[in-house]
Amino acid sequence: MNEHVTFAQIQEVFESFLLLEDKNLVWLTLATVIGNNIPGRRPIWLMLVAPPSSGKTTALNALAGLKIFNRQGEVMEPIQPISDLTENSFASGARSNYEEPSLLNKIPDGGMMVFKDFTSILSKNADAKRIIMGQLREIYDGSYVKRTGTGHDIKWQGKIGALAGVTESIYQHLESMSVMGDRFMLYQVRQPNRKAMLRFKLDQERNGTTEDVQMPLAKELVHAYMQRAFLNITNHTIKMTREQEDEIIAVADFCTMVRSGIITDDFSGQIQFVPQPEMPARMFEQMLALGATFLYMRRLDNPELPDEAELTEQDRKIMYKIAYDSIPITRRIALNFLIRYSQGVGTEALAIKTNYPSPVVGKWLEQLNALGVVKRTKNLRGTYVWRLHDEYIGLMEMLQGTKAGDEKLEEASEDDAADRYWQQEMEAEQAMLSRSELEEAYKNEDF
Repeated sequence: MNEHVTFAQIQEVFESFLLLEDKNLVWLTLATVIGNNIPGRRPIWLMLVAPPSSGKTTALNALAGLKIFNRQGEVMEPIQPISDLTENSFASGARSNYEEPSLLNKIPDGGMMVFKDFTSILSKNADAKRIIMGQLREIYDGSYVKRTGTGHDIKWQGKIGALAGVTESIYQHLESMSVMGDRFMLYQVRQPNRKAMLRFKLDQERNGTTEDVQMPLAKELVHAYMQRAFLNITNHTIKMTREQEDEIIAVADFCTMVRSGIITDDFSGQIQFVPQPEMPARMFEQMLALGATFLYMRRLDNPELPDEAELTEQDRKIMYKIAYDSIPITRRIALNFLIRYSQGVGTEALAIKTNYPSPVVGKWLEQLNALGVVKRTKNLRGTYVWRLHDEYIGLMEMLQGTKAGDEKLEEASEDDAADRYWQQEMEAEQAMLSRSELEEAYKNEDF
């Protein structure tokens, strides 16, 4: 096995059998595992959000069976694959002379829970899901105690990361999770053109580079790379200008506020109570942990880089995308239109543009209003017009990589083509400018 595998080699093999529209998928998968072993950093809990048959499971499969040998020749298995959980999985209370029954005691410090499909846990009944999510929050925070009633209480302390594949059904549960204090961050994986993906599959068949053929090599390279990463792991100081510090602070503050939970009526969906927004520290620390990991991974392939280095533009884009993707998708759909039409958006017009019922769209906008992000006024016809608060326009321009539109959306024809959010987001990200490019475009009045 090649002990000096670079990430570029891994990416090349994956791209031989996966049409990766999102070039960050494999990089971020490995970074989450590596980052959880960097000393002095928060655990990283990340969900990769993508539709079925999109490649997210393939990236996770490359980690299966990973064994790390330390300098003393001892072996560690950092990956704990999990298909399902019960209320007793983490700490069973049962005693066995043969195999450790409690999941927490099987995972080494800095190890990872890897869920190929977290959807199975989300589909549990409400009581079981509430208990499991409560247990996960305690585990993230580093301490868990289970009182068994037999005198054999189970106590655990440590650091465990989590990496999960999940479909967009996660957004159906995100608001209720946020009310209780969510620990996961989300990354929505960009998808290729559907027909282009099928054409790529046909080319694979002809070239003999199918997943079944190439996956053993991909797995071998990933394991060799992870061995080298774990053996030399160090914490890196992130060097940032004051402007960059202000930027990452603003992103973490905005995104945690907008993803915060709101208590609504189970039947009508009407807002009943708005708790204080989630504080930004946890997301901020996870973002910094990922940033430090990106620096370490680049230095792993280029030892000439200094221990203290700046985040690249691409590093910050990934970090900010994770923060923004952690906002419930319906709120993001509304935000995307509010920045495109910064002079205001009417409920009915937005419903037509998105092809959703007006009452549904109205609830998205009401939630943003309740969180203090959007203000509402009544027009001459007595209907609501919603507008993004001025203080957030610049930040949304940076997150979207585009200048706010100086228009109002109050009317839309039923004949208008619906703006499907996945098409809009793909087009926006493909056209996204970096911060420096955006500033240059402003100077040259290219907008």
